[in-house]
Amino acid sequence: MRKLIFILTMNTVILSTIIIFSLKPGAEQTITYFPLDHAITFKKYYTHIQVEDENNKQIAWTTFSLTDEIIYLRQDVALLFANGKLVGARTKWQQNTDSIKIEEKIPYESHSYWNGITFHYGESHYANEEIRSVQQISTDELFIGDNFHFKKATNKKERETEKLLKQHTNHDLKVKWNKLISYFNINQANYNEIALTDITLDKPLHFLNHSAEQVEQIIGQLWEGLYKNYLIPAFDSKSGDFDTYIPLILIDKQETHLIVLFEINGEPMKLIQRFP
Repeated sequence: MRKLIFILTMNTVILSTIIIFSLKPGAEQTITYFPLDHAITFKKYYTHIQVEDENNKQIAWTTFSLTDEIIYLRQDVALLFANGKLVGARTKWQQNTDSIKIEEKIPYESHSYWNGITFHYGESHYANEEIRSVQQISTDELFIGDNFHFKKATNKKERETEKLLKQHTNHDLKVKWNKLISYFNINQANYNEIALTDITLDKPLHFLNHSAEQVEQIIGQLWEGLYKNYLIPAFDSKSGDFDTYIPLILIDKQETHLIVLFEINGEPMKLIQRFP
């Protein structure tokens, strides 16, 4: 039996908006992991970030997923980060469908590094009241320099830009993450560290000595906890700044649990998830 322990180190948090945080009307504010349904698969799924309008400095942020048949519930949760900071959070929920698509236009600034990650989720309900789930993850990234942009560096200028943007973002994230590790008095030697945006199902937590299905359960329950404690505040934001950045995942080397560290408006938060 899995256990989720949520440790929130704040009394109140001011919730607000950076660029776009929205909960699709009618969406249920939950993601719940159920045993995997091996009869259902995702035929197609992706996250795309691309420059659409250079004159007005706009990017198109698009996510899509398609299951091989219509199922009871489909829900996708999409996150967008610029230079490590959360600038967009969207979810869309629909019953009796096989596909979900999310599309947004986002302003951008030059010299920025964009990461997008989407959790594609679905539930299949059976006559005996059994509920099973399907899940996938897609990611994308984009580098924007001074009057040029690219996904994969193909020349010296782009390689230098990619290096500088990643160094800047990773340095800033490392400073924030180290403060959280110190705040919660965590012994780093006991954990493997990975950014949320680096976790996918195509190349999962390969260093875990767990079965593929157990790893999928760990990742599904990770998103279940994140949705309730990291995303709901973003979706509920109304005005002002919502200041947060890519969460850090700490994987216990004894493989008993993981810890998620993040901040919301400067308030440190820790989520502990026990492994199956």
